[in-house]
Amino acid sequence: MSSKKWHNANIILDRIKEAYNMRSDVELARFLDRDATTISSWRKRNTIDWDLILAKCKDINRNYLIDGDTPIFSYDIKPSGLETKDAEESYRNLSPKQEEIKRDYEEQSIQLIQRIENLPWSKEAKIKLVDALIRIVESDYEDARREIRENIGRQQKD
Repeated sequence: MSSKKWHNANIILDRIKEAYNMRSDVELARFLDRDATTISSWRKRNTIDWDLILAKCKDINRNYLIDGDTPIFSYDIKPSGLETKDAEESYRNLSPKQEEIKRDYEEQSIQLIQRIENLPWSKEAKIKLVDALIRIVESDYEDARREIRENIGRQQKD
């Protein structure tokens, strides 16, 4: 069970209820195959079983769960440069090793988001950092690295 404390459990659980039009924690517990006391405990301790949430809420956009960003459902997000059917098919047919690597990357992504969230920077500066990191992944290394160094320098001056 992976339970991170860098989020507000109440907000995340309420977003799931909102996305699926649930009125109570009892409905949410039933959906998650958990006892209602488990949901209550998560709310009190501000923890969530992310593995369970991500497995049960596959169609909810993770940005919506974490930040409330829309669209709510991931199928409302249009892929760029990939045919949806091909991308979904290759994503479903992962080998066990690829599944393990995917889970590791997902966990590392959550940890990276947590670290960025904890930076004492403005939201705009954090967004620029994330954009630069995405460009690094997309192979635009030099420009992105330069921008990260500049952004860090500006934030340290503030």
